[in-house]
Amino acid sequence: MSAAAADVAADAETAIVAVLVTAPDEAAAQKIADAVVGERLAACANVFCGGGGAGGGVAAAPVLRSTYWWQGKLCRAEPETLMLLKAPARNLPALTRRVKELHPYDEPAISALPVVGGSESFFRWVAAEATAPSNPSAPPPGENSGGL
Repeated sequence: MSAAAADVAADAETAIVAVLVTAPDEAAAQKIADAVVGERLAACANVFCGGGGAGGGVAAAPVLRSTYWWQGKLCRAEPETLMLLKAPARNLPALTRRVKELHPYDEPAISALPVVGGSESFFRWVAAEATAPSNPSAPPPGENSGGL
């Protein structure tokens, strides 16, 4: 691939993660997405949901089925909603903590994947927009030490 293609690996300043989180429904996922983007822990959140397509038509809702072990039993949860959060790697501890605080599950599935290449300008945008303190012990912006 040529240098003109602008596909690059992130450096320490612009390293980002793609964080996958499942939620019981669209409303719970959107609440988490709004909070972590609003608090600038993530630059962007995508909530996978059904609804109108680009042409105004109604698309079938994607169905996510999870099969997992919980407290010694094989369980299945369906449907669930998947969200994709894009954030600077430096924010991952605080982002993970905040998602856990907001999530209705006892043990939410939060999986961060390093983004190893892509658009340099996108990496810079994520780093510039997700500016929350990355100290995992600090309360989120606008929240006192009394908790939720």
